[in-house]
Amino acid sequence: MKRVTVNEPKIPPGETQGTQGAVKKTKQPKLDMYFKKKDNMPSQPPGSGSASRNERQGVDSVENTSSCSISLPAPDIPQPSRSHKSLEIPMDRTVESGNLRLSDSSDSLSNARSVDREPLSAMDIGLWVGMSKTDKDKVDILQNSWRPGDTYQLPHTERGGKKRFLRQSHLDNFAWLAYSHVKSGLFCKVCTVFEQRDGGKSKQGLKSLVTEPLRRFDRLTGNDGYLVQHSQTSYHQTNAVRADNFLERMKDPTTNIHAALDEQHKEEVSLNRKGLEGIIHCIVYLGRQGLSLRGHRDDGNIQGSEREGNEGNFRELLRFAVRRGDTALEKHLKNAKKNATYTSKTTQNDIIACIDEHISNVISERISKSKFFSVIADETTDNNRKEQLSVSVRYLDEGKVREDFLGFVEIDDLSGKGIAEKIVNELMRHNIDLFYMIGQGYDGASAMSGGIKGCQAIIREKYPAAVYIHCAAHCLNLVISKSSQVPAIRNCWNDINEIVNFFHFSPQRIKCMENIIQKDEMEPSSQLLQLHKFSDTRWVERHDALIVFKRLLPYVIEALTDIASWKNDGNARSLLKKIDFEFIVSLSVLSAILTETRPLSQQLQAVSTDMLECSTQIKSVHEKVQSLRENDVFDAVYQDAIKLGLEINVNESVPRLANRQSHRSNHPSSTPSEYYRRAVFIPFWILFSASLRNAFQITMQLLAQCVP
Repeated sequence: MKRVTVNEPKIPPGETQGTQGAVKKTKQPKLDMYFKKKDNMPSQPPGSGSASRNERQGVDSVENTSSCSISLPAPDIPQPSRSHKSLEIPMDRTVESGNLRLSDSSDSLSNARSVDREPLSAMDIGLWVGMSKTDKDKVDILQNSWRPGDTYQLPHTERGGKKRFLRQSHLDNFAWLAYSHVKSGLFCKVCTVFEQRDGGKSKQGLKSLVTEPLRRFDRLTGNDGYLVQHSQTSYHQTNAVRADNFLERMKDPTTNIHAALDEQHKEEVSLNRKGLEGIIHCIVYLGRQGLSLRGHRDDGNIQGSEREGNEGNFRELLRFAVRRGDTALEKHLKNAKKNATYTSKTTQNDIIACIDEHISNVISERISKSKFFSVIADETTDNNRKEQLSVSVRYLDEGKVREDFLGFVEIDDLSGKGIAEKIVNELMRHNIDLFYMIGQGYDGASAMSGGIKGCQAIIREKYPAAVYIHCAAHCLNLVISKSSQVPAIRNCWNDINEIVNFFHFSPQRIKCMENIIQKDEMEPSSQLLQLHKFSDTRWVERHDALIVFKRLLPYVIEALTDIASWKNDGNARSLLKKIDFEFIVSLSVLSAILTETRPLSQQLQAVSTDMLECSTQIKSVHEKVQSLRENDVFDAVYQDAIKLGLEINVNESVPRLANRQSHRSNHPSSTPSEYYRRAVFIPFWILFSASLRNAFQITMQLLAQCVP
């Protein structure tokens, strides 16, 4: 091999002589960067003439000399280059650089283990930490980084008196892992190649496996292992995606780098969306079930140790989803930054607002496709004593009638103008074209139905096609309410309500009645253990409560009798006195009439019902009510009342009559049956039939104009 020797003129190291005798400085190859002292490679300060301990182990001393002798050709200088996969330092070669002189007079270079067993490779990843790298260098490091052979003695760490070795299986199981012979430790190839300097939730400087070698091998795997924890960090996952995209792009040099970056961005967006998807599903589930999201405390790390007590429905549901195997949600909650977990109360409200906007857009698209629609609105008071206006729309969707709730609107001005403005603004907020509004459905209050200053009149001034129709279900409620003005019927409703409230106000009274019902093994409906409370607004729904009360009346009498003996309870005794024969007859008459109206009430409240079906049902009920008097149904009703009276030991009788009475019925009669026919059945039937005909008269007229 050719040897190059420079002797004259004597020029200080690092300088050269120009053509005019001037001394110029020239850059010397920094070979000592590969043999730094911290890597256990021998190094000696310039000017030292005595041999050190390291020199006695096989490395010559560093001498101050005026000549520079290089025993290797220039291309063989050991620099980390893609053109040199492995560099061997033979025994007979000497490398001198400036004041640095290294010779292999002993068996090998001293390091953590001998070089003659494993040649020093330029692709040792430890040589590339902090170095600038070309694209070709990056490919070589990712694909061809040096790896110790099967005969290489891997290092170990002592823990608890036991040796924990680094094994070849660790390098096999973690493809991104590389061992550095120079640094005597482990590095992450993808984080080293892409020079990740900081990361984590607080953007702290990265050291182990990135800028510094990992030299602890006692806990590499497992849930809390160094390698497993590193693989789950967001910065490592980002660099892994970047490495895959980079290698894919290098296979085809014509690939646009912007497209590769765009794919990487899409991959990150996809991972974030998968984590957010589980959070959204939990919020949607709680919303569908009508459950509140938050508890007393709704902050902190969900993936940490569980707190004592209940953290609220939302956080507990997230924990349940993770336990049931939602890996995407688990990774998101574990690796996301503290300010990007998307679980705070503010984010919950934002997600709910997004869901509301999405639902509104879907409804708006359906209505736009259908074009024509009707609006339904009603006012009510919430638990905070605030007036709320509920707004719904009704339209035809793919041949089927559909009714969608738009939302509640808080309202202060209860005049017709104020309500009309709220309805119009709510429809416009959902991007609904009011030009195609062809109907309005409200109750009969003057603020809603007024022909001059009512809500329907103000809206119809701007949108003439929006015809007002009194709510049919509300009309039926008014029919039953007005017909209950008969004294005997009114007293019966009040007495039933008072008895039901008497039991519901005390758990002991309810338990007493339940015990009596359970003792009767012959009762087929023994599951009906409680009386139903009356609805204050829905008169038609009182029919179910009335039927239950009538079936449980014998048990009510027995329970009141037992309760009357408790500390001489006067309320129970007074209620027992109210259950006389007039009460039983009125109860039977109510049950007979409301049996005909119950199907109509259910039909009027159905979403799919249109005006034609509504009118057909109303005509059918009116005909049945008319037939009650013509067919003399009262005789059957009266016999049912007598039978019920015998069960509870109430005999047939009439109330005391006088010549002049103004507050109760005083009809002349020869028999009790004739008296109750004139005092209860006929007045109630007349009022009910007339109210039913008048309540739906306008609806029938509108229908006659629309349908020939």
